[in-house]
Amino acid sequence: MITMKFFIFFIFLLTQHCQSTWTNQVLLIESGICLGNCPVYSLKMESNGRFVLTHLNNKTTKQGKLSRKDKDELDEILSLIDFSNAKKQYGNPLIRDFPKISISYGNVLINLIGRQSAPEPIQKLIKWADDFHNKN
Repeated sequence: MITMKFFIFFIFLLTQHCQSTWTNQVLLIESGICLGNCPVYSLKMESNGRFVLTHLNNKTTKQGKLSRKDKDELDEILSLIDFSNAKKQYGNPLIRDFPKISISYGNVLINLIGRQSAPEPIQKLIKWADDFHNKN
């Protein structure tokens, strides 16, 4: 009897861990140029883990599937962001030396001037994308 309860509990934990926090929405992050040394890329990701990363400086593209670790980290970050209540723009558009970053998630588009102008969960998403870009 105890073994059966343990087995059911284990199956429950396993299925809970495998569920993604986002659905069939496409996530697109584009980071533009600045006057300093900013990463410049376009990263398109699907909820199944497929990605297309374009390095905009040299126009090279890499496609693949996120590792389980990267996917889990991304899922966790996305669960912290309330896209439906996010502002459409963060930062001052008159400041020209900060990079322009756009994040598109489903039908929501967020524009940022500089990485530090966004709320912390969106900053975590941008940092995750920057790190992913740098290692690929």
